[in-house]
Amino acid sequence: MGYFDGDGCLTNYGKKKKFSKFSFVCNENISSSLKTIFKKELNINFYEYKKYEPNIVELLTGGNYQILKACSWLYNDAVIYMKRKYEKYLEIIEKVNNAKLHHKKYKDLPIEFNW
Repeated sequence: MGYFDGDGCLTNYGKKKKFSKFSFVCNENISSSLKTIFKKELNINFYEYKKYEPNIVELLTGGNYQILKACSWLYNDAVIYMKRKYEKYLEIIEKVNNAKLHHKKYKDLPIEFNW
């Protein structure tokens, strides 16, 4: 949770904030470790999207399902976190609820969406 609060980004963008992204800015060694952890624990693929310096990259994933799965895992039982990032997570939950995306893949998430 701490690494995400410090070097992570959760944002809604585009017209009507329809799209979301979840990313980290990190060096290539941390990038490799994070990709391995998220793939092993949650079967989420992250991609090195942009290089800022020779050894600094933006590690990115998108899509409501991937983002909710990652955030649910990170925030599960967390007691210390940045409120503004947590509120972005809640915005994505609300966006999914409001869009009535009752797709079966959302049922695997460890958070109750009150559907």
